[in-house]
Amino acid sequence: MKTFLLSAVLGLVLGLRVGAEVGTQPNFDPNKFAGLWNIIAAASNDKVFLSKKDSMKMPTAVVTPAANGDLNVKFGFPKVDGGCQIMDTVFVKGSVPGQFSDADFNQKKIHVVKTDYKRYAIMYMQVERDGVTSNMLQLYTRGKSLIPDVALKMQLMAPKLKLYPHQGRLFPKTVTSIFISRLGSAAGSCQNQPRLLSSSPSGFPPKFSLPPGGLGSCLISVGVFLSR
Repeated sequence: MKTFLLSAVLGLVLGLRVGAEVGTQPNFDPNKFAGLWNIIAAASNDKVFLSKKDSMKMPTAVVTPAANGDLNVKFGFPKVDGGCQIMDTVFVKGSVPGQFSDADFNQKKIHVVKTDYKRYAIMYMQVERDGVTSNMLQLYTRGKSLIPDVALKMQLMAPKLKLYPHQGRLFPKTVTSIFISRLGSAAGSCQNQPRLLSSSPSGFPPKFSLPPGGLGSCLISVGVFLSR
């Protein structure tokens, strides 16, 4: 019993120390964080990630802040044989702005460690799977090219989390298409059909071509579709 309690206390202390080391973006602004992100690199000692990383292509995330402080996230994961798996999840807000959790992905802790909102975000995840706690770093970018100074920040952070080069992956680029649907509004149904507004293989932001008169009072629904 004493051994179990000691292990539990050590696990809690180490978890708190890791959280302090990775930090969180000061004055995190969820509205500035919203929109399209490319996940261009990741490193983790999680067994599931390590088993799949060499076949993974660049995922995409569309972030939408919720009124309660959570983040609604739509992920697009390119498949090895073509096509894309779309997954919706919620980053549930924590006690500190910029800290979240996501039970669907077994992520007990999610920190937006550092971001300038316009170019990049360094993300930390604490993954708990089958009783094993692992660490993960992800590099989000608005574009699809590696940013050297940001990559260096992530590289210097990795050893503190006991993450090493062989546990990392720079994901191959994918082609992203963004669709915006005009949905019903309080004033009545929108007449326009969903239409392709942008196909952006090289960067962010995409060039939107809105219908005459703009979006009016219609709500916006964003979907991300990826191909090889």
